[in-house]
Order: sequence, then structure tokens, then C-alpha cells
Amino acid sequence: MAETRKYRSRKSRPCDFCRRRRMACLRKEKADKCEGCCLRNQSCTYTMGPIKKKRPDSWKVETANPCIFRLERRPDVAPAENNALELHNGKTSLFVGFSGDRDPWLLRRIGEAAGADSGTTYLLKNTSTQTPIVFAMHPTEYLEPRPGCYEVDAVREAAKPVEDSLLETYFSVVNSSYPIMNRSVFYEELRNGTISATLLASMYVVAYPFLPDKSVVEKKAADWFKLSDFTARALPLEQGASTMQTVQATLLKLHERPMIIRDANFPRHWVQTASLVASAQELGLHIDPVGWDIPWREIAMRRRLWWLIYVHDKWESLGLSRPSHIHSDDFSVGEISESDYEDTVPGVRMFLVMVRLTKVLSELLTRFYTVKALQRPAEESMAIGVELLNRIDAIDTMYFPVASPAGPMASLVLAKTTLALSCCRSILYTDTDACYASLSSRALNYCSEFNVFLTGLQFDGFWWCYSQMNFSIVGTCMVAFYVIAQCKVDGEAWKSQVECYRNNLSALAKQTHVTQLALMRLDALYERIRKRTGGNVPKRVVATDEDLFGEWLANNGF
Repeated sequence: MAETRKYRSRKSRPCDFCRRRRMACLRKEKADKCEGCCLRNQSCTYTMGPIKKKRPDSWKVETANPCIFRLERRPDVAPAENNALELHNGKTSLFVGFSGDRDPWLLRRIGEAAGADSGTTYLLKNTSTQTPIVFAMHPTEYLEPRPGCYEVDAVREAAKPVEDSLLETYFSVVNSSYPIMNRSVFYEELRNGTISATLLASMYVVAYPFLPDKSVVEKKAADWFKLSDFTARALPLEQGASTMQTVQATLLKLHERPMIIRDANFPRHWVQTASLVASAQELGLHIDPVGWDIPWREIAMRRRLWWLIYVHDKWESLGLSRPSHIHSDDFSVGEISESDYEDTVPGVRMFLVMVRLTKVLSELLTRFYTVKALQRPAEESMAIGVELLNRIDAIDTMYFPVASPAGPMASLVLAKTTLALSCCRSILYTDTDACYASLSSRALNYCSEFNVFLTGLQFDGFWWCYSQMNFSIVGTCMVAFYVIAQCKVDGEAWKSQVECYRNNLSALAKQTHVTQLALMRLDALYERIRKRTGGNVPKRVVATDEDLFGEWLANNGF
């Protein structure tokens, strides 16, 4: 559908910058610089000669061992995968959608007819007569998403001499708990030079705290901060022409350890989550790709990424008390399963259970935390809440693994407890007097089970990023029940659970940063209750931002 490109004579040489970038060198009449150099405010020079292409010697092909030659030619995948949407060939694919000025039904009818937007082609990716799925393929340079400093080599240089150890740590610690990357695909893209600098930098930054050699962690702290700063600046620009690697990099960026624990929304998490969902929708990740004319590997990747985004959005929505960006009517991606994963890492099954819990969470957010839902009668809220609690218990019984690694299992048990107690709290506040008697014993049981799980837990590994908020929510829910229970029969039982939880948080805070926010919030609540009740609650030393910042500086060698 694209218009025919205007003839350009070979005499019109590209400038040195455009030649290095292998991009079109466009110059307006009577201008002394091309558009690319004007945009970057740099000189436009013509000193470089044509870049010579390296060609293999003919004798290598003729004399090569036939077996090796067949192995080398096996990637007949390359021509077959020209139908992929993630090509890394200077083109960016954006989902057309259904309501804009580019009508997919009309585009399907007119086929490959030329369009008004030069350089853009439209690809029909399914054969459905009901809903045509069309993608617009734009030259990436038209969208100007990447500055000239995007150099993978510079990112890899910052990771030396521990790059291999970093990548091994990433896949053994991070990816085994949060299965976002396919190991074989990653190394293939790294060899081919198609990995993005932002994704590689995000992997390094997330993995570095878990390096076995802690002296290297401290020695190279400045390099990790530089890489983190690079991704913070580069990703918003890259989202102008997102790829699936951009989405992966953003998800990992959201899982970076915070430098200072001040608030659950650290730093700009909700805004970054909104950008993440927007990038996914531009790529069409919210539409089920099964049956599309794209490689199976890309179909599986699109499905995995969508559910990672779905889970992230819902738990951030709960923790930050914000309306979710994703609604059930706006996506069609089917249920995810183990068949969508090529690598069988321990975190896969845990993540599949997390998706099931998140669907219950989505209903909780819709039924209890929208503006209109706050006006529902107490009896109706009680019925809805009990139904959700029963579903949570059923997921626990049917899908929670009996034995599993501590990493993803700890995040999963925490998520289940957070969801159950949030549901109890939601019912409680509709009518405290009427609902407390029915809910107290059930909520107390959730707290007791979780405290037993935490007691003696030795784990300084990778936690899902919403775990920090979840620990804090659990503490708030416990204190909410305890405050109401002070004048009731089970007041001492609730006090005991809150005390036990506080001790568990304190013990875990010596191993990981994840419980620090919850500890700060719980101490602050304790202090307020003590003042209100005149000393019935043991006095606690409230951790302050300055205390934690000082500890962070000391731990990082400053």
C-alpha cells in the first residue's frame, strides 16, 4: 500500500552520520545539512567512503564438511519468519485497532492499495471474516524513538569483567522466579546483534544485587547506577516505537531495587505502568495471536508478555489504590499454560497460579474498589466477598505446589495472603458490626498460616516488585482487625498475630529490602495506636527515611 519511493541518484551520497546509522539521508533544497543532522544539531560531513560488505570466500562453501554445511543452513527459519512482527529490520509494527481513521475492514477489502502515509504498509495477520487484525509497518526512523547513544557495546562494556556471571545470575535467580525471558532466544539475539541496549541494561541492573561475589557488587556500584539512569532516560524515548523487547525492558525496570524506601509508588511506578500498558496495546498484545500468520515462537511470546502485564497492572492497582488500566472487555488473550513456555523454569508454574489469583483480584477491584461499588448494601457485599474468598481457597488447594523453590513460592504465598486479607477488609468496612463476627476467625486463620510460613524463612532472593506493597497491605489489614478486636473476645489473639508479624518483618528486613516499607508503616501505626490507647500497645522505634537512607549508603560503600 506504500507509495513508490522517489528515484534517488547514486550521486546523492549520504552524510557520514546517516551512513553509519544506515538511515535515509534526506536534505531539503538549499539546506546545508540533512534532516538527521539538523535534528541533532551536529555538523554534516562527507568524509567516509562506502562501507564494504564482508562476503565469505567461495572456497569455504565448496570445501566445507557436508554435515557442518547442512547445520549452518538449517536456519531455514529466517525466510519462514519473515512474517514475524518483531523483525529488528528498521520497521516498527503498530496495531491498527478498530475505531480510528484506518478502518481494518476497509484495509482488508482494498488489499495492497497505496495509502496516503508514505513508507507505511499494512499487513493482515488473520483470515477471520469477523474481525480483521491489521498491523501498520512504519519505518522506525519516521518515529524517531532512539537517540544516537543507543550502543549495546557500551552497555556490555559497563558490565565487564562480570558480564557472563551477570547473565548466569539473571537466568538462575531472576528469570527462574519471574519467567520473562527465553534463554535460548536471548543468546541467539545477543549473537545476532538484535538485542536492544535497554533490555540488556535492565537485565544487568536487576541481576547485579544477586552476584555471588559481593565485593564486585560494591566495587561496580557506580556502573549499575549509570545503567539504571540510562534505562530511565532511554525507555520513554524508545516507547515511541515499542517492540516486545521494549516491553520486557520496562517490566524489568519496574523490578529494580529502589534506592530509598519512601513510599509504595517508588519512583513513578504507576506512570511507568500506564506506559507499559500503552506500549502493549500499540503492539496488539491484548489481542489473542493464536491463528495469526506469525511464527509460533512469537505467538507464545506475545501471550506470555500480555499476562505478565496483566498481573503487574492489577497488583500495582491494588497496592497504589488506583483504577486498573485493563478491563475484561478490552482483551481477548486466552488462558496461559505451560505449553506457552519453551524453558521449564521453576517460576513458570508459580506464575500460572499467580495469573489465577490475579483474575480473582481483578474481580475484587471491580466489585469493591470502584466509586460506584462503595454504595452497595452490606448483605450483597458479604455474599460477593465470601464467594471470592472461597475461590482463593480453591486455588490454594488445587494449584499451589506442595514443594517448590523459596523464591517464587514466597512471592506467591504473600500474594495469596494479601488478596485474602484485602477481601476480608473490604467486607468488614461495609458494615463492621454485622460482618466482624463472620470474618474474624477466617481472617485470623489467614494471618496465622502466613506467620507460620514467614517464621524462620531464610531468603535473600528475587521478589516480585509488588511484594513490597503486599507486605505493607497485610500489616495494615492485620492492624485494622486488631483495632476493632480490642474490645472483643479475640482481641488478644489479634494482638499476638500482629506482634508475630512485626517480628517476622524485622527478621526479614536483615536479609532483604522488601519488608522495609511494611516495617515503617507498621511501626507508625503502632505509635498512633499507643498514643490513642494510652500505652496498651508496646512502644516501637519507628524507622525513618533518614535511618534507611543511611543504612543504604553504608551497605553500598558510600
